[in-house]
Amino acid sequence: MTRIAHELRVRVRERAAQCCEYCRLPDRLHIGGFEVDHIIPVSRGGQTLWDNLAYACPHCNDRKWAHVDSPDPVTGDVVALFHPRNDHWHDHFEWAADPACEVHGKTPTGRATIACLQLNHPELVAIRCELVKLGISVASHGNG
Repeated sequence: MTRIAHELRVRVRERAAQCCEYCRLPDRLHIGGFEVDHIIPVSRGGQTLWDNLAYACPHCNDRKWAHVDSPDPVTGDVVALFHPRNDHWHDHFEWAADPACEVHGKTPTGRATIACLQLNHPELVAIRCELVKLGISVASHGNG
């Protein structure tokens, strides 16, 4: 396991507006603590550098693991997963209509990321629905 300096972890968290850069879950509502993810995993040659780090909830971090690509469930083509430093979230994903509880893929990358990271896992959808009920928007967090 690669050790990431505390100061770098804090900067990555701040850059992500304290939300998972994949599913948009705010960290203040999660007991387990978020992770700093290597977008390109160390096992695939990724380095512990600012541009290769993303803030991820335990759910997304566990499912991303060492993946950098995955099949698009519509076409079957293997495509790159969402890259928080190179991609804009709203280019690849959108929230379902009222309430914004599910994430929909707008592109092959979005669809593959949703499938690989299980962004519409029933527990995540339930959490997002509760956030909507509380008036907490997850749609506005993270990079645009």
